[in-house]
Amino acid sequence: MSSQLNQLLDLISDIPDGSKKITMLEEAIRLADYENILPLQLDLRYELIYNSVFYGDRLKIITTFPRYLSLIDDNIDKVTEEDILHQLWGFKYILDHAVDFYQISWSKINSLTQEFKNRCIQYGYSLRYYYEIKTKHNMYLKKIDEAKDSFDRYWQCTKDELSDCDACELDFHVQYYLFINDYELAMKAAKPIFQGELKCKEVPHITYPKFLLYYISQGRLQESKEIVDKSYKLIQNNESFLEYLEGYITYYAMTNPLMGIKIFTDHLKWALDSRNERHKLVFFTTSWQLWESLATLSRKKEYLLSLPENTPFYSEKGKYKIGDIISYCKKQAMLIAANFDRRDGMGNALDYINSIKANVTNNRRW
Repeated sequence: MSSQLNQLLDLISDIPDGSKKITMLEEAIRLADYENILPLQLDLRYELIYNSVFYGDRLKIITTFPRYLSLIDDNIDKVTEEDILHQLWGFKYILDHAVDFYQISWSKINSLTQEFKNRCIQYGYSLRYYYEIKTKHNMYLKKIDEAKDSFDRYWQCTKDELSDCDACELDFHVQYYLFINDYELAMKAAKPIFQGELKCKEVPHITYPKFLLYYISQGRLQESKEIVDKSYKLIQNNESFLEYLEGYITYYAMTNPLMGIKIFTDHLKWALDSRNERHKLVFFTTSWQLWESLATLSRKKEYLLSLPENTPFYSEKGKYKIGDIISYCKKQAMLIAANFDRRDGMGNALDYINSIKANVTNNRRW
């Protein structure tokens, strides 16, 4: 091992997981590939995938995984059981986020899902997560009967090292029960989470927003307010939670658009820098409705804002016309939605935009 790579590995080991670590991992992978050190090639790629999931650009999972997979397949006689397990966890991360990129076709997603199932069987792992991701994909496509079938099959599979943690599994149960509009079962599933008995890197952070969206859709704004007040702080500093700003922006679009401006300005850079198309769709759709609400409520046509310099309509003076912001957010939302609907072969994304519009229009409190 070269001294350059050795020094870089020492630096990486001293840095906590996070976005700053990702660039260093990429350089270490480049050096490990050049020096052809298989254990490092595998371990560093898994660490990059992990950090990209929880702290950074999830597109890196998509671009990193094929080489990671081929390294293991081409050296199957040299890899360990832990390497195989890490490979399957990497597969999980791919499947969990593949739908977020309209560039990935459903034929490719389904092929990857089947390949994951085959490898689970080949290496003796439970199919519990396979049926979990099938349920999530069916929910995304609004296939109610198919989602119920895969959810039932999920329960028939045992937990093992490849299963999600208990907190994440309960969050998945919440997602499914809210999907079928069974609020009582969703609350029952969430009870250990809300009581602080179960938690992880993402839970309860991503559980509160699920209930927030449900309450908003039901016009239950008092419960919505309680969630906003207690949970926004959990997601406000980690850009991997961009999609979960959805309910918070929508809530303020309905109740107090002026308060929502801060969320927009604080997180616009996340959306501009993100390569996750579904997360951008969520942000620009809800922001569009926020500024539409403000345009209706306020006589002001222009606001002083501190926006990132890479804003396409950036103003050095910090003066921005509401109409320009609305126009940009609307254009982005509609363009991304069209791409998703083309990929999905249905009007899911446009339906989503219309549902946000309806929620805001029907539940305004000003």
